[in-house]
Amino acid sequence: MDLIQAVVVSEIKDSMDLLQRRVGGILKGIAVTGVCHFEQVDRVTAPLLICYAFGEHYYELKEKFQTRGRRVIGAELTLLPAGVRNLRLVPASVTLGVVAQHRRCANYFLSDIVRSGVMEHRFIIGTFDEMKDMPVDKFVVPEEMIAAVDRKGVSGEIITVPRTVSAFSAAEIINTALEVAMVKYRRKLAATPPGGITTAGA
Repeated sequence: MDLIQAVVVSEIKDSMDLLQRRVGGILKGIAVTGVCHFEQVDRVTAPLLICYAFGEHYYELKEKFQTRGRRVIGAELTLLPAGVRNLRLVPASVTLGVVAQHRRCANYFLSDIVRSGVMEHRFIIGTFDEMKDMPVDKFVVPEEMIAAVDRKGVSGEIITVPRTVSAFSAAEIINTALEVAMVKYRRKLAATPPGGITTAGA
């Protein structure tokens, strides 16, 4: 089967680049993976769009494009061991500000932190724009989003936490890409006139 086109959609360049690297590795041999800023997604013709599962625009993309016969997958991220270690080394008495581009993302990020066993701290969630007004000792930021943080007026150390695509999401991305590839292959066969395809040695 021919390679299909898959496009990673996001607002933040570093987040987009990280997800493209992860998804590109997952879909090696199945798809060519590109990137697109959310504001330009209408120009994209790829049959498979991938964004962050708990991002601000996931449901908007799904509602908009699923009805057009295109597939939208939300990639779920999970903390890497180095990220868990970074957080476990922080004293429990420290108040942590868990922040992301949007509150929806910050809420999910916090739930993933708690699932990793880091739960002794007092947590306050917020967005990057709210950081300067948050009463915390340290901030926790997804590593791929750190470039979007405006440090002006922000006091307190920033802890970056690396993440990767979860095993569940990786399986979903692969399965969906293979389904899309099969649809493309069947359409190609249907459009081929009789005798248009020969096999080696025929």
